[in-house]
Amino acid sequence: MSFGLVRQFLAALASLFVFAFCASAFAAQPVIEAGREADVLRLFAPYGLGSEVAAGWRLSNVAIRQTEIEVGLGQASEQDASFILVHPTRTPSDAIRTPSFAVARDVPDQPDVRAVRDALIQAIRNNDDGKFWRVEREVAPATGLTQRLPRSFDLFKDGFVLSIAGALLIFALAIRVAWNAPRYVRIALPLIVLAGAALRLTLAPASFLGAWPWSRRWPNWYAIWTSPVFSEIASR
Repeated sequence: MSFGLVRQFLAALASLFVFAFCASAFAAQPVIEAGREADVLRLFAPYGLGSEVAAGWRLSNVAIRQTEIEVGLGQASEQDASFILVHPTRTPSDAIRTPSFAVARDVPDQPDVRAVRDALIQAIRNNDDGKFWRVEREVAPATGLTQRLPRSFDLFKDGFVLSIAGALLIFALAIRVAWNAPRYVRIALPLIVLAGAALRLTLAPASFLGAWPWSRRWPNWYAIWTSPVFSEIASR
């Protein structure tokens, strides 16, 4: 196979990855505007981030996205379970509800975890006046190419797997470009990459961030964050 054909194949493969991440259908729906972090946290009063709710379980995290709120529950400082709140029109009629929200994804069926969930839902009911959702906007849901693939292609929907494949593609192209470059370029390039990675790690210490304003998140890094493969590796 000639180099020209290889180059065309790699270009087509790169385009496929970009399309897989970016292709989506837009639809108008209620959204959480930027700057609503304090309003969201007030829903959980008298519980605050890090405070104990019941039996050693704490409200460990509140992740705010454009159309949903993920409520993390944990023991000590770890998040062990979570449930997701969305607009009531996005859930079946039998879902757990408050005046402004419904539970779209529930916690595991464990009595102690359900008790914490129930306490937080009751707090939301006490603080929710039914007027939380104020704005509708066009939103790009996760309905791109990778979400429309059959279940047998689940591995190719995984953001972590796609990112590794994309990195390998870039690595292969970098090798091809640097193959005939001067010797100092072939030495300096990996050293620059390693120095950049080390600098990035030193500038990102672990910290408690409060309510996370993910309403402005990019779908590509969120696909990596929610990757089942990434979660499996991190749990080992």
